[in-house]
Amino acid sequence: MRLEKLRKVKWLRLLSNKYVFLPLSFFIWLLVFDQHNLLDRWRLSRDIEQLKADKMYLEQKIETDRQRLEALRSDRSHLERLAREQYFMKRQGEEIFVVLSRPEEEEEEAP
Repeated sequence: MRLEKLRKVKWLRLLSNKYVFLPLSFFIWLLVFDQHNLLDRWRLSRDIEQLKADKMYLEQKIETDRQRLEALRSDRSHLERLAREQYFMKRQGEEIFVVLSRPEEEEEEAP
């Protein structure tokens, strides 16, 4: 009685057909269990796309750094400006005053 009810279920009848069962099982095998399964391929392709984007960003950064380096090598005023602003270098006889701004939180608390 129970077996007859199972045979009447349409999707179960469809799965019991060997022409449907074998390709379906093969697809599931490829999707999950194979050494080169589709899920790993999808993750790897996503990683490749991320690495390509990182490569493009870094190539652009290299190009801007090359331009800055060339500007520093060619123009002495750029070099002097960089030395003064970032490394606090000074000419002989000059004095440097560093003015630090307070964080916004301290400004609001002060009366």
